[in-house]
Amino acid sequence: MEGLPLDLLESQGTADWGWYAQQHELAGDVQARLHFADEGVRRGLSPHPFFDCAYYRQSYLPPGGGHPILDFSRRLDAGDFRRKPNLFFDLQWYRKQHRELSETWRNPFQAFCQAGLDFGHSPSPYFGPDVSGHLFGPKDLPRSQRLQSLLARSQGAARLDEDHVAGCHAAVFPKEPDLPGGFAFHLGVVVYGNSREQIARLRRSIAAELAASPQLEAAFAGLLIRDQSDVPLEFDISGSPETDLMHGENAGFGAGHNLMMRQAFAAGSDIYICVNPDGFFLNGCLRTLVMAAAANRDALVEALQFPDEMPKVYDPYSFETGWCAGACLALSREIFERTGGFDERFFLYCEDVDLSWRARAQGFRCLICPDARFYHDKSGRGEEDDWRRVAMLRSGAALAAKWHGRDFYDYCRRELRTRGEQAARFDDGAWANLAELDGEGQSPADFEHRFSFAPVRW
Repeated sequence: MEGLPLDLLESQGTADWGWYAQQHELAGDVQARLHFADEGVRRGLSPHPFFDCAYYRQSYLPPGGGHPILDFSRRLDAGDFRRKPNLFFDLQWYRKQHRELSETWRNPFQAFCQAGLDFGHSPSPYFGPDVSGHLFGPKDLPRSQRLQSLLARSQGAARLDEDHVAGCHAAVFPKEPDLPGGFAFHLGVVVYGNSREQIARLRRSIAAELAASPQLEAAFAGLLIRDQSDVPLEFDISGSPETDLMHGENAGFGAGHNLMMRQAFAAGSDIYICVNPDGFFLNGCLRTLVMAAAANRDALVEALQFPDEMPKVYDPYSFETGWCAGACLALSREIFERTGGFDERFFLYCEDVDLSWRARAQGFRCLICPDARFYHDKSGRGEEDDWRRVAMLRSGAALAAKWHGRDFYDYCRRELRTRGEQAARFDDGAWANLAELDGEGQSPADFEHRFSFAPVRW
């Protein structure tokens, strides 16, 4: 294949021609290089025993996006270590843990495969030495064979040790942590045109959750509801849960929650949970989410939406995800103080994505808690709700301007024009000057997957 940058693969350590030759019964490295260039690229074969082409393509590449190893190698060459070569290997974490290897090796993938494996390093923050030793296999095996064995174990969570998976979940989301003395949390709901029955249904689910857990009830500091409807609604807030109802102008989703977060944290709460009014807590959801947030105060923690789960990818071991949706989202006082909460310039949509990226840029994590299930009623929504699509496109353009996503910015403006909407401009620098980088000098923003803002599972 003319022009195929095999030298790039070799310089980045993403091609092992000796292993490739053995896999395809070829005579030496020269034949291996020719075979990969002529047939391997076309068939999507991997030239390295620790690179999972299927995982990488499904997680990161659009249809027709080329061979995964080429995209991965180019990113390594550019110093971009955000994408995983397989389900296991967290390149950014490994680089932080073993900076001494960067003096010898060009990138963390090469460092682990050429040295870290022999040293017994873990490729993931969730594997201890005992687990790593079990996964790697005997040290007397050839390195390529050990890497291939490790990769085989990584290809799908169902093929991994179930006890280890359960251990990872328990480590991240302990079922019965002891909440510290004085721990408190608030729930906050922004209302705009919602029905009384929706609010009553949500309050009933909260009351049931509190009644089922004395520990949760003791930590509950109150439900805050900010009604921003054009015509204020009078809700029945008698009984459980204790509710503070306030009315105000429609300042937008993020601004409404920021007002209530300031109130909650000023009152001494440790955790604030954003809750959509068109949803409710399924059995055990609130308790599980509070416990998860209490144990991970350095993270935004999102409940799993049901029955329409969001398709964005999350790691099945660390439960990290690219961003957290605001429909049912817990955040700590520390994250609020460091980030300032939602950017109030986003009136509706994308404010949760922006908050997530800003949190990650400052060293916080984004987690999804699969055992906490929040029913989110999206019935009646669809493409016919053109106002929703327009609002999404406007916020998408603003997000792209803020986080330097030029192609996505242009896409949003084109879509607005096709709907006869004024394509507002956000490229005057007032938005872009706030985009942040993480501790590795890389942006957490992802516009490659358009409004998914992350690789998707389906």
